Amino acid sequence: MSSDQWDPAQVVRVRMRFENGAEAWSGRLPRAEAEKDLAAASWLACPMWKGKRVMSAAIVPWTYV
Repeated sequence: MSSDQWDPAQVVRVRMRFENGAEAWSGRLPRAEAEKDLAAASWLACPMWKGKRVMSAAIVPWTYV
């Protein structure tokens, strides 16, 4: 979804799932920055992060827990 449908200042984290079932989470960042980072990283074209194959990446609202 595009930033115009959400509050661009909403605090979120990016969750990445790898082919071995492991997950990694980003630090907290504004939704606008997360969307920009994911779009710029071209996950579909180059799904690698720290040498691991990324199977999916999702923007998840931070719930202050």
